[in-house]
Order: sequence, then structure tokens, then C-alpha cells
Amino acid sequence: MKRVVQVYKARGQWKNGHPGTGDFLRGSCMLFESLKDSGVELRLDISRSDLSQWIRQDPALFCISSTETGSAEEYFDTPGHLRLISGLEQFKRGQAIEFPVSTNLGDWFCGCLTVQARSYIKPFYNFVPAVTDVCAALRGGGPYEVLSIRCGNRFFGNPDELPAENDRNRVIDLIEREILPTVKAPVVIMSDSLALKTELARRFGFRTSSLLPEHCGLDGAFSTCVDLDLLRHSMRNYHINLWAPWWSGFSHFTSLIFSIPSTNWRSPDFAREEVPVRDDNFHAMSLYAQMAWRLAESAEIQRAGAQMDADSIRSKLLASSRELDLGRAEIKAALKEMRVLQKKLDKKSSQSAMLRTRISLLMNRWTWLGWRLLPWKKPSWRHHPFDK
Repeated sequence: MKRVVQVYKARGQWKNGHPGTGDFLRGSCMLFESLKDSGVELRLDISRSDLSQWIRQDPALFCISSTETGSAEEYFDTPGHLRLISGLEQFKRGQAIEFPVSTNLGDWFCGCLTVQARSYIKPFYNFVPAVTDVCAALRGGGPYEVLSIRCGNRFFGNPDELPAENDRNRVIDLIEREILPTVKAPVVIMSDSLALKTELARRFGFRTSSLLPEHCGLDGAFSTCVDLDLLRHSMRNYHINLWAPWWSGFSHFTSLIFSIPSTNWRSPDFAREEVPVRDDNFHAMSLYAQMAWRLAESAEIQRAGAQMDADSIRSKLLASSRELDLGRAEIKAALKEMRVLQKKLDKKSSQSAMLRTRISLLMNRWTWLGWRLLPWKKPSWRHHPFDK
């Protein structure tokens, strides 16, 4: 059977930065969604990374790639995602048996995962006793909630460094005004700033570990696995991102995988964004909406050198729309018009700017259908750098 292998490389093997565990989890979930029912299996290879020491590797999920893991192609930005989608289609039709990749395919604002995707990825959280024993001591045998705070990569390996005073004051204000009035159980706090989490734990009586925060792509994985295990057993996960305007894949995708409600505040506005537990239909729409949006952005496709299979994307979108009662007829009509405009765009490059604008307006209209019931504002489509 053909096999795609999602690889987490060893330190020093990355060519385009250092993706974190959240990037790896997101890419794995989205690869599964893209490959299910295709006759191609997906396996994860963490054998050369520090994660391999702390996770029991179920052969139903994990493998060791037949090729050198450092040679796996990296697909971490929008043109990269387009190249990957095109590459997957070529791999399905070609003679190759294995396709090693490293990717964070998808987008940070994914609102839900299908039951199949959640079941597939859960064995990633099968940690060894050295990890679970630390978590059991912090949990204390009862329910708890988790607050995670992202300060930035520069805090890894700098245990005494604190964020700027205005950032600390913002966090304290959010805790006092937004979090403490709603919590229903003791809070465990985690952060990439050891000094900050220690200070906040002392101030508010939160539980925390004394472990030095680690980034899997930079310096280790033990404390990362401890944090993941804490997140997966929590009643609710709160996340504050002081560093950048996106949710943490590390916290957010763990919440999605284990159907845990979560709340996020992100730079620069720090508006409260609730992510409730939702059914599969919302995710089915959002995943293929992302693909089709990128298909319409012809300039991105040209830069990526990718030849998209428009009929394949269209059929997946229509299949998703059949699962929704919301706006089915309008979605189909919009897709038909999009296909016509895309053909015109290919033939008339001189009119490309005008047609791209028309396509974008059209895509805005039907993408809104999949998002209008969600409680947060429509996010930016811009891709972001690596998260923890």
C-alpha cells in the first residue's frame, strides 16, 4: 500500500526554521483528512527527534521512514501547502510507494476535527510513565483547567527572562477580569517563560511545574510532553498569545483532538475567542474552503509552481456541502461560477488582476457560509510562522 510519512526531523536537519509540536499535530490531522478514503495510508515518523524518548509508538500510527528523514521535503507556508496538495495528487497516480513530508498543512483557526481524525491522532499522546507520573502529581487526582501563555521563542533556554512589564500587566488583567470569574476547578499554568509562570503561580495560587520549558525543534521534548499530557486531561484550556496573532497549535489542536472547550486571547487585540466543541461538518467545510481559496489565488499558485486539480477540489467541496444544511444551493452556484472564472483567468493573463478580485469577492461570499455561526470574527488568511 502507498504510504505518506509525516516526519518530525532531528535538531539540525531543518532547512526552513524549527516547527513545533503544534505544527506537527496540525499537519498530521490535515494530512489524514486529505488522504482518508484515498487508498493511501498515513504514518508518523518521530524516530530521530527527542519526542521518540517520551512517546510509546503504536505501529498503527508510527513508523520509521525507509528514506533518510532529513531529506523529507518541508511544506510550511502557503506556496508550500499548494505544492504539497499537488504533490499528493501526483503521488497517488504515480509508481512511488512512499512519500516523506514535513508540514503544518491547514490553518491555525480550524474549528473542529472529524471523529476519524481525532481517533487516528490520539495515540500520539500515549506517553511513557516518566511523563505521566509528573502530570499525575500536578493534577492532584481531581478536575483542573489549564492556562498556557506564549511569550516567544527567545524565552526557551532563558529561565530568568520575563516579558515586558506591559505584557505582564496585560496577562494579569486578563486573568483577573476574564479567567478567574469563569474557572470551575484549580488552574495549572504553563508557559515558555519559566519566570513568568512561576511569578503568576505564586501570585494566584496556580499549580505549575519547575521544569525548564522546551521547544521540540530547538532543545528537547520532555517538558513539552508533560504540557501536552496536562492539556489533554483538562476540563477547559485557556491560551494567551503575547507573541503573535494566532492561536497556539500546541494548545488548540490538543483541545480539538480531545473535544475540550477552549478560550483564546491573541495579540494585538486580545479579544476573547471561544472555541466550543462542535460537530464534524464545520471542519469539513473549513478545510476544503481553505484549499479552494488558495486555488483562486493564481499568483500564489504560480509562485509555488503547483498545478492544481480543480475538478478534484470541486468534487470534495460539493461532497462537503452535501453534509451541510446551510446554504447548499448557494455553495454549489458559487463553485460553478468560481470554476468558470478560473478558466478565464488561465486564458486571459492581461485581465488577471480584475478576475482575481472577482474571484476573491465570490470566495468571501461562500466561505462566510461556513463561518457565520462561529463566535469569533473572520480570521486573516495570511499564513503564520512556526508555533510551539
